[in-house]
Amino acid sequence: MSKSFDLKNFNSEQEQIVLGTLLGDGHLRKFPSTLFSTKGCDRSRDYVFWKYEELKSSGLFRHPPKSSPRRTRTGTTQSWSFYSRRNSIFNEYRQMFYPNGKKIVTREILDRLDSLGLAVWYMDDGSRSKAKKHVRLATQSFGQEGFEVISEWFWERYRLHSFPDIRHNSSRMGWALRFRVEDSKRFLDITRPHMVPCMSRKWGI
Repeated sequence: MSKSFDLKNFNSEQEQIVLGTLLGDGHLRKFPSTLFSTKGCDRSRDYVFWKYEELKSSGLFRHPPKSSPRRTRTGTTQSWSFYSRRNSIFNEYRQMFYPNGKKIVTREILDRLDSLGLAVWYMDDGSRSKAKKHVRLATQSFGQEGFEVISEWFWERYRLHSFPDIRHNSSRMGWALRFRVEDSKRFLDITRPHMVPCMSRKWGI
């Protein structure tokens, strides 16, 4: 039987932002008590600040995002990140996402998501094809097993068809998730109400 988690330090919108971020660019660093961190590229600076502003009323975030140099193939740019205070609530998130030390995705996690959490996940780790017809989610880190859990959930929850878009990067073959053209449009419709203006490019706006 899966463990039930009762996470009360956040309001419902804040929990969706945390869940969507942990499915995307967020991390949980383990200390005696765990802290949450997230980051974004310079182009996503305003989006990182939006997350901070939305979460800071929880009292778990003291310091606004800071920049640090980030090397790219074409030079150096800036990366923006912020961290939470260490708090036992993140121990519960860590049990949910890192039960054996490696980040996973489960049906229990996905069943907690609503359209806001889905939009945050997309803004973190989603993209549109060059032809702007297909939506992709970078789910490679969850492997084939994670892909299958996610794909099945999208079908059962939203009746969205998806398939593996196996792409090669410098280190491994990965299982990215790709929606069919008509389902990509529906996915964008579902998540558009929560679009952060600075990320409108992901909706083609």
